[in-house]
Amino acid sequence: MIKKSILLILFYCFVISISQIAKTEQSLYPSDEATGVEIPAASSWTDDIAYACDYICGDANGDQAINVSDAVSIINYVFAGGDQPYPFAAGDANGDGNCNISDAVFIINYVFIGGSAPLACPYLIKIVNLQPGDNTVSGTANITDTTMFRVVLWAKTDRWYVQPSIANPYTTIQSDGTWSNSTYPWDQMVALLVDLSYVPGSIRDYHPSMDPGVICWDEYPGKSVRYI
Repeated sequence: MIKKSILLILFYCFVISISQIAKTEQSLYPSDEATGVEIPAASSWTDDIAYACDYICGDANGDQAINVSDAVSIINYVFAGGDQPYPFAAGDANGDGNCNISDAVFIINYVFIGGSAPLACPYLIKIVNLQPGDNTVSGTANITDTTMFRVVLWAKTDRWYVQPSIANPYTTIQSDGTWSNSTYPWDQMVALLVDLSYVPGSIRDYHPSMDPGVICWDEYPGKSVRYI
């Protein structure tokens, strides 16, 4: 299986070399010169971005680095029934919303030919100005389509409880990216950015960020170990 993956990688490297994908006018991602917008490379991510996303875009195998093994992992997932990247968005190196062979090609282009780096996590959430004892939680979500994502708040006391209530578990993201909702007393607060597939429920004995449909998350005070 590994030999097959290596052969596939070599084949795609050959295709990339022939088509000169690495050239700025044909690159899989536009350069900042072409768009006028500064595109943050993985190597220049800030602590705030890494904190909010909890994954590296392009790190398909979860080893905290972007290298050829991530391309192998994606190829194994697509063609050989290998493990799906976790979270799925980590395998979406080119930011098109999917994880497929084009992401493996993108990583190969980045690693071997000097192509564009995977973009920083496109979905960010941040809790803003929260203090112990507050009964309102507010923040921002750095997304372009506010209709496709929502915020879900979880408060921890003895266990995790959805906020503000079971009947109203979702917090709407406004058109300017801000969000706010009320909450009951809490010791730890988590804000999840979720897609439309997310099912909140009411109580969790584990960290809420582990649920399917969670894109990224922020937490106050501090960030606890994810799997507790």
